[in-house]
Amino acid sequence: MISLYRKFLKKIDADFLMKETENLWRREFPQTFKAYHEAAFYTKELVEKAGLPNVELIELPADGKTAFLDNRMPIAWDASCGRLTLLNCKEKVKNNPFGNDEEGRLVAADFQKHPFSLVKGSVLPGGKRTARIISETQLLSGIDAEGTIVLLDKSTRPYGKAITMLLDLGAIGFLADNVTGGLDHPDSIGWFNAACESDWHVTAAHRPFVGFSTTPRIGDYIREQLKRKAVMAQVECDGVRYVGVHHAVTALIPGRRKEEVWAYGHLYEPLADDDSCGVVAAIETAKQIMAEGTPEYSVRVVFAMELYGFAAFIGKRMGGDLRKKVIGALNYDGLASILNVKLKCYTCPMGTPCFGNFLIEELTNAMQTEKASFTCKMYPSAYFDDIAFNCPSVGLAAIWALCDHGDTHHTSRQEIDILDKETFAQGTAFNTALVSAMANPDPAMVKVALSIAKEHVEKHLADVKEKPFGSDLDRFRLLCDVERTHLAAFGRVLPSPDIAGVLKEFDDFCASLEKGLSAEDKGITPIRTAAEKIVMQYTATGFPHSLAKTGDTVPFGLPDGCIYGPFSNVLANLHTPMSVAEAIRRTEYERGTELNDSAVKSYINGLNRLADAGYLRVISRPELGKEEIVKALQALGVKKGDVLLVHSSVSNCGYIKGGAETVIASLEEAVGKEGTLLFAAFTRPYMYLGGPCREWLFRPYDGKNPSQIWTGTIPKTVLKRADALRSRHATHSWCGFGPLAETCLMQHAPDDNPASINSPMGVAMEHGAKILHFGSAIASTTFLHLLEDVCNVPFLGNAVAKAKKEDGTYAVYAYDKHLPGHRDFYCGAEAEKKKFYTRAIPAGLTIKREKLGTGELLLMDCQEYFRIGKKIVDEDYTVLLCDDPSCAFCSRFRKK
Repeated sequence: MISLYRKFLKKIDADFLMKETENLWRREFPQTFKAYHEAAFYTKELVEKAGLPNVELIELPADGKTAFLDNRMPIAWDASCGRLTLLNCKEKVKNNPFGNDEEGRLVAADFQKHPFSLVKGSVLPGGKRTARIISETQLLSGIDAEGTIVLLDKSTRPYGKAITMLLDLGAIGFLADNVTGGLDHPDSIGWFNAACESDWHVTAAHRPFVGFSTTPRIGDYIREQLKRKAVMAQVECDGVRYVGVHHAVTALIPGRRKEEVWAYGHLYEPLADDDSCGVVAAIETAKQIMAEGTPEYSVRVVFAMELYGFAAFIGKRMGGDLRKKVIGALNYDGLASILNVKLKCYTCPMGTPCFGNFLIEELTNAMQTEKASFTCKMYPSAYFDDIAFNCPSVGLAAIWALCDHGDTHHTSRQEIDILDKETFAQGTAFNTALVSAMANPDPAMVKVALSIAKEHVEKHLADVKEKPFGSDLDRFRLLCDVERTHLAAFGRVLPSPDIAGVLKEFDDFCASLEKGLSAEDKGITPIRTAAEKIVMQYTATGFPHSLAKTGDTVPFGLPDGCIYGPFSNVLANLHTPMSVAEAIRRTEYERGTELNDSAVKSYINGLNRLADAGYLRVISRPELGKEEIVKALQALGVKKGDVLLVHSSVSNCGYIKGGAETVIASLEEAVGKEGTLLFAAFTRPYMYLGGPCREWLFRPYDGKNPSQIWTGTIPKTVLKRADALRSRHATHSWCGFGPLAETCLMQHAPDDNPASINSPMGVAMEHGAKILHFGSAIASTTFLHLLEDVCNVPFLGNAVAKAKKEDGTYAVYAYDKHLPGHRDFYCGAEAEKKKFYTRAIPAGLTIKREKLGTGELLLMDCQEYFRIGKKIVDEDYTVLLCDDPSCAFCSRFRKK
C-alpha cells in the first residue's frame, strides 16, 4: 500500500488540485440553488476535460417532498439580498465585515458581503420590514416575540427545538453568532447547513423564517445594547423557496469486470476543504487510475449533495441496492488538505462486508513512519453521514479518511487559503492509493489482511477480559465473526482456493483463543428478557433518516439521531430477522460498550415506533390489549366509581395495541361510568422558577393547545374527547372526564399555587381519590408537592408564568409557593428507597402493585397518603431533600 501511495504522490497534479478547487469553491460559495447548478455544470466540465468516459449529469428533484432511501429532498432556494441593519446603533464595531451603511447605521449581516450571513432557506414576506431584536434570554423571560428577530445565545445552534420555539412564539427569525472556535476567532462567521426545524434542509412543509449569521464580536455588541435599550432593525431578504432541481455528476471508467469501486465527494457546501477539495481530488484520482490502464474493476466517480444527493443518486440512478454492483468505495469528504491535519480513518461495519477495511488500516499503519504533513489514526467502524449507505439494505461498502477540521469547522475560515498544497497532494495520493488498491486487488494483501485480523482478535480478547460484559464467549465469537466477514470479502474480488485456506487458518486461530471464556451472559435484566420476545426485521432501504413514511413536518426523534450512535448498528443487525435483545447485544459487542437499561428501553420504544410507521416487520412481539389491562387494574384494586389521579409512562409496560386510546378505554371500563379519571397535563410556561428559565419547551399556557403538554401522550389523547375538561392553571393543569371532573378541575384558579389544597389533587382527595401510576415510577407522584404546600415547607419558591387568555391576549401570573429545585425522591424507581418513603411505608402507607407486561401498576389512597405524609413532613421537612453535599438547592435548605 505504501508503494502505491509513493507512486501516486509523484504523479499527483498539485497545481490542478489547488486551481480547480478554488474555481469550484467560488461557484459553490453563494450557497443558492443557482450556484449549485453552476457548480454541477462546472464539475461535469472538469470531469469531461479530465478525459473520463461515460459522464452523466443527473437531474434530481428539489421539491421538499420526494424522498430517496428515506432522505427527503430539500426545497430549492435562491436569494440575492439579505441584510440586517440596526436602525438605532451607529457605533463602529471592530473588524465588522459588513460595516456601516451610508447613514452610519451598523450592519450586522449582509449576504452581498458574505453569503454565510444569510441562512439558507430564509424568506421574508414582503422582502423588507422593521423588527425589534430581542435576546434569547428575553425570549425565555416572556417578552412578546411577535414579529421579532431573536439573537440566540452563543451556545445555541439555530436548529430543531430552538427554531420551533421561536417560530411558535411569533418571531420572524433569528440572528446567530454561534461559531466553532469563536472565542479565539471573534470575527469569523458560522455557516449553518441545518438551520431548520428538522432534517438537514428546509423542506416544503417547513415554516417560513429569516435567519442571519454574524460574528461573535457583533453578537456581543448587540447584547450590550439590549441591556440599555430596545434595538430596532431593518430586515431585508428576497429569498424564495420553490420547486426546482439539483444535480448529481458521475462518470464511469470501465474495468475488466463490471462491478464498481466508487470515489465520491459531495458538492454544494461553500467550504474549500469541505468538500470542494474532495470533488477535485476524486477527479484527479480517476485521471491517475485511467492513466495506469484498464483497472480490474470499474471505477465510478460520484458527486452530489451530501447525504441527500447521494441518496437520490443511489435510489434513482442505481436502483437503491448496491450490494451486487459495488465492491468498495471511498468517501472523499474532508480528505487531508490542511497542514498538520489529523485524519480519522473509519472502516465499514459488519453489515456490509468490505475488504477495503484492511487496505485503509495497512496504509494508515505504514504512514506512521512516512514523512507527511498530516497524521492518520484508525477509528471504529460507523454508520453516519455519507457512510450511512454502508447499511446492509444499500451495501455501499465505503471507507473514509476524514480530516478533523478542529475549530474551523463550518466557519468562514474555511476559505481557499486554508488549503496547503503539499498536504493536499499527499491526501489525494493517500486516497488514490486506496481506490487503486480496491479496483486492482492484490492477492498478496490477503495475507496482510489475515495478520491484521489476527491482531484485532488478540486485542478483542484482551478487551473482553479487561472489560467483561454480557457473555464473554459470545462477545469474542461475534468480534471474530466481524473480522472473518471482512476477510471473506476478499473471496468476492479474488476468487481462489487461497481464500478458503486463509479463512480456515483464521478460524483455527480464533478457536485456539476462546478456551476458558464463559458462555454465561452476566447482564440479563428484565428489560432485556422482554426484548428477547420481540423479533423484528428491518424492511426499508436505507436508514430512516427523515422518517418520511410518517409524513410529519417535525417527526418523532430516534435514539442517537438514528445514524450517530449504537442505534444505527441495531437497525443494521435487524436487516436479518432476530430478537431485539440479540440485535442490541451484537451492537454492544461490536462497539465495545454495554448499554444501560434506560438506553435499551429507548431503543425498544424507537423500534416499536418505527414498526408502527412501516420500517420494520414485526415477526413476534408481546402485545397488551384492553382485556389484559382491565384485568390488571381490577386485580390492583381499582373499582367502579373510583376517582383516579393518573400518572403514566405507557411504554414502560411494553407494546400496547392501540396505544393511548386503549389505555384510556381500559381505565374507563375499570372505573365505570360512575368513575372519574384525572390526568396530569403539565406545561412549561415559566418565565421564572427560582431563577430565569432556560427551557426550549417554553410556551405561554394555552388550554386549547394540547401539544404543549410534556407529561405524556395520555393527557393529549384525553383532550381529544368531546367530554374532556381541563383545569385553568397555567403550569399544573389537569384534564379528565367523569361525573366529578368539573368539581375536581374547575376550583383551581390560574393564579393559585400549583399544588394547593384547592388544586385538582386536593379536591379529588376530598372525594376519596386514589393515585394510579400506569407504568410510571413513584417519583412522579405530584401529590407529594401538595403536602409541601400544606406543610408550608421553606423551599417552595417564587415563579412567574405566562398564559394565553380566551380573547387571545396574554396574562402573567405570579406564584409564591411554586416547585423549584431538587428533591430526594426525584430518582425514578429508586424513590421508595429514599427518606420519605422509608418512613411513610412503615408508618402505614400502602402501595398496591400489579405487574403489567414489562412494567408495573401502583395504587395509593390519597387520604392515607395525606394523613401519614403530613405528619412526617410536619415533623421534619428535610426528608424531602437529598443528602448530596454537591446539590446546592437541597444543601441550602437543609442548613436552614
